Amino acid sequence: MAIVPLTKPYTMKNATFAVAADNFETALTGVTFNPTAGGIVQLINGSQISGDASWVCQLGTIQDLAPAGLTRYLMDHEGEEITASFVPELEGPTVEATLTVTPGAFGGTADNNPKQSQVNLPVKGKPTFTDPDPVE
Repeated sequence: MAIVPLTKPYTMKNATFAVAADNFETALTGVTFNPTAGGIVQLINGSQISGDASWVCQLGTIQDLAPAGLTRYLMDHEGEEITASFVPELEGPTVEATLTVTPGAFGGTADNNPKQSQVNLPVKGKPTFTDPDPVE
């Protein structure tokens, strides 16, 4: 068995998050794509097949209730499908996904720290990767 070396660990540090012409990277603390295994389907002939995984894009957000902020964007566009691109500034593939917009929680605390929330946006299909062109 060959040992496959770890060559390019992936992070979303210094990444952009674009939806159409809007860029919300300053509102994000993290991006995670989580799969849920597909269920087992029992066929009438006695065999089984496995269904495809379903995906959710979990965004860690800093709440911003300004009219152009991400928190309000998610509320104003609830139920819409959007194509989002996550582009790391360092080496690594661009991740694109079609997401269904769901609003995130919002609220506040008595201290001066910005409130952080998480919102789960269902992914249509699965995320796709576009590898950067190799540097020569």
